[in-house]
Amino acid sequence: MNLIFTVCSANQLHQAQCLGKSIQKQNTDYEFVIGLMDVLPASFSSAFRVVSIKEIASPFFAQMKEQFTCTELVTACKPAFASYFFKENPTVEKLICIDPWILVTDSLSEVFGKLEQANILLTPNISAAIDLKRKCNEMQFLNEGLYSSGFIGIKRSETAFAFLAWWQTHILKYGYLDYEKGMGSDQLCLNFVPLFYDKVSIDFDPAYNVAFWNLSEKNITYKDGT
Repeated sequence: MNLIFTVCSANQLHQAQCLGKSIQKQNTDYEFVIGLMDVLPASFSSAFRVVSIKEIASPFFAQMKEQFTCTELVTACKPAFASYFFKENPTVEKLICIDPWILVTDSLSEVFGKLEQANILLTPNISAAIDLKRKCNEMQFLNEGLYSSGFIGIKRSETAFAFLAWWQTHILKYGYLDYEKGMGSDQLCLNFVPLFYDKVSIDFDPAYNVAFWNLSEKNITYKDGT
């Protein structure tokens, strides 16, 4: 079984719903789950399964709630939810974690296929040199992180479990968002993943992780009006 999930706060639930619907159009064979780091509003009706952070009993959540902002807390909860989904259902073999503000426009079967050979799949925030004359250059990404935490693939394996345990503990120290101090929240930890763990794949497919910070290296075209 393959599963796709996102993590969000209550005020991002509508974005998570839009993500889920975009996934559903091209990925009917996969379950989509919303991980919620606070309480589901009574008035909100979700088209998808919602799992609250309280349900997964994270041993680190109380500490993270005390020290992180809402934005930092959402990203810091990702490894806890990933670990939970693997433990909750032994039939889950592969996970893809996607940020709630992402739009999925095609099938994710190719990503799941790449996880046959990899334990962890990362996507780079940039993959080409940037002109030093530009205000946003490579130095900025040393603060933000080389790889995106908004799109990660993980396969059930001892390596994956070790990675998630390491990420959960290290994020307590490095999960802050403060660019002046070189802190890029949860993404800084990902810089070390290809060094620390085996069978880590870095996917340079330009269709993944399209964002304003890397549009200069993307060739975006419209097909059939979309």
